[in-house]
Amino acid sequence: MVLSGFERKTFLILATLLLLLYSCTSPSFNVVAPLRELPPSARCVAIYPFRNLSSVPDAGVVVSQIFYDVISRRRGWNVVNWDTVVRLREAKIVKLSTPPTNEQIAQFGRKIGAGSVLYGSVLNFNYRFTGTGVLVPVVSFSAKLIDTATGRVIWSGLTSVIGSLNDSVVTLAKKVVGGMVDDIERRTGKGRYECNLQKNIWTIAGKTGFFRVRKKVKKYGKLAERIYNLINTRDRFILEGVKFIDRSSRLTPESYQTLDALGEVLVDNPSIRLRIECHTDLSGNSALDRKVTEDQAKVLFQYLISRFNISPNRLQVIGKGSDYPLLPNISRRNRQLNRRVEVVVLSR
Repeated sequence: MVLSGFERKTFLILATLLLLLYSCTSPSFNVVAPLRELPPSARCVAIYPFRNLSSVPDAGVVVSQIFYDVISRRRGWNVVNWDTVVRLREAKIVKLSTPPTNEQIAQFGRKIGAGSVLYGSVLNFNYRFTGTGVLVPVVSFSAKLIDTATGRVIWSGLTSVIGSLNDSVVTLAKKVVGGMVDDIERRTGKGRYECNLQKNIWTIAGKTGFFRVRKKVKKYGKLAERIYNLINTRDRFILEGVKFIDRSSRLTPESYQTLDALGEVLVDNPSIRLRIECHTDLSGNSALDRKVTEDQAKVLFQYLISRFNISPNRLQVIGKGSDYPLLPNISRRNRQLNRRVEVVVLSR
C-alpha cells in the first residue's frame, strides 16, 4: 500500500506525538523497603561511590555525585562531605571486596560515624536511537541505603528509564534521583538527626581528612599525624625536617624526631610501602652528587629498619643526585631547598 503525501505527514505527526508521550512520562522505579519507616539515623548519610558497570567512564562517580548534590540540598539531612568519603575509601580504612558486601559498606559507615550509607551500581548511562531514529538518553541504575548499625538494606530502588528529546543523560538521572530521594524521605522518621562525625574526622588547614592510629603515639603524636595524612592524601611529598650536615651522610640532630615519627606510622600500618629518594644541589660533579645521595639514602634505610624492626621489603631507597632540582641552583636558599628527602607512596 502506498501512502499519499497527506497520509505520510499524518503518520509522522502521530508517531512523533506517541514518542513524546512515551518519553515524557515521569521516570519510574521499583522500590523495595524492608522497613515501613526508616530510622531517623538514616538521615545522617554517606554517599559511597557507585560501581560502574556501564560503558561510559566515570558514570558511577557522576551518579554518586548527583545523589550527593540532591540530598545535600534537602532539609533535615546531614551528608558526609563527598571528598572526605573518596579520600577515606582511597585510604582503605576498611578492607573491601569487589563488589563490597553490605556489611563492609556498613563497617565503612561506622568508621566515619554515619548512620547510613547509600551505594549502588550504574548499568547504563548513555544515549540510544529509538525505532524512529530519534536519539534519547537512557539511564539504568540501582541504589540501596544500608543501616550502618545492623548492616541491613533499609531501602533499595532499581530504575531503567528512557528520557525525552529535551533531556540530557545527566538531567534525566537528576529527575530519577530526585524521585528516589522523595521516596526515601517519605519513609524516614521526622526530625534532623545529628551525626557523630567528629569521632573520626579531623581538620587541618581547612581540609577534612582522616587519621587513625592503633598504637598511641606519645612524644611524636603531631608529627606522626601529619606524616600519616601526607601518606594517605599524596603520592609524593617532601619529608620536612630531615636534613644532612654539609652534603654528607650525617643527619642533623633534629632529623631523628621526624624519622621516629615516620617509623611510628610504619609500625602501626604494616600495609604501607614507601620509596625514599634523596636529592642534593649541584656541586659541579654529577657522579659525586649521586654518590652523596646514595650514602644518605642508605643511612635512612638502616635507621628505620634497625630502630623499628621494619621489613626491608617495605622500603626502597635511592639516591637521585642533583639531576632533579626543585629550583635553579643560583642562590643559597634555592640550593638549600634542592637538598631534600622525598617520599613516594607505593602502597597504603
